[in-house]
Amino acid sequence: MYTLTVLQQIIQLVHIGRSKRNNKTKAVRRKGVSSLISLDLTGRAPIYEQICQRISELIATGVLKENDKLPGARTMAKDLGLNPNTVAKAYSRLELNGIIYSVAGKGCFVAKQQGSIQKKLLDEFDEKAQAALNAGVSAEQLCERIERIKNIAQQKEKKDSVEKGEGNIDSDQ
Repeated sequence: MYTLTVLQQIIQLVHIGRSKRNNKTKAVRRKGVSSLISLDLTGRAPIYEQICQRISELIATGVLKENDKLPGARTMAKDLGLNPNTVAKAYSRLELNGIIYSVAGKGCFVAKQQGSIQKKLLDEFDEKAQAALNAGVSAEQLCERIERIKNIAQQKEKKDSVEKGEGNIDSDQ
């Protein structure tokens, strides 16, 4: 009788383990935007600013497009392990900056971008470049760094176009 009870318990545990594994898989599929956001919880930048920055980057790179729906604040907070008020504050800032818009009862959506993200990124670049200059980095070093980043981006574009089978028509290579 004892052996039968132990076998039943083992079968129940295996069944519970399988259902938990399936639930985790479903949760990963459901995350969407949340899974693309990585945060530095130990850094100096406030978490809500990091969320704003990551969502802005996703929009600027074309991962998120106009009228794409963002996950609700509670959903994203749960996925990222944060307080929902933190995500709500980030959404509020993004809406204030015209990056997203909200529809009552429907959620938040990516707004039509009119250069606002590029302007923000350039403003941040200006701040960082000014800080570097103030710290003793020369303008030549900054220019060299920008040129190197540009070359890396061009190489990545070429590699991506070759992988897609688009080929290269440029004659100067």
